[in-house]
Amino acid sequence: MKPAVCREFTVEITVENEEHQAVFNENYVPVIISESIRQVCNWVVKDDQTNDKKKHPKLLDKKKSIVIQPGQARLITFKFKYFAEYLIEGQKIVIDDNCVKCVGTIRKIMYDTLRT
Repeated sequence: MKPAVCREFTVEITVENEEHQAVFNENYVPVIISESIRQVCNWVVKDDQTNDKKKHPKLLDKKKSIVIQPGQARLITFKFKYFAEYLIEGQKIVIDDNCVKCVGTIRKIMYDTLRT
């Protein structure tokens, strides 16, 4: 499969730290690292990906959040903030942010309409 330009993609992500859980709020903007790509991404909020306050009472406000426990895999959709990049399904990504380290695999790519 050839790489194609895309801005939005879904990643199956796992937290590597055994001490810390990862909390992705709707305004969280991590740097996605994959091979030669290093770019800030926005989390695309989808209701089927968010956590319920009943399950996680520590969540604040009405913000949508995802809580990922160590070793747990979750699907999260990201969108590149500045420009499109070349990606392929199965490509590995890393998020190394302060005390949270996550690794993941790209599962679905939403290709740009300008694809040729």
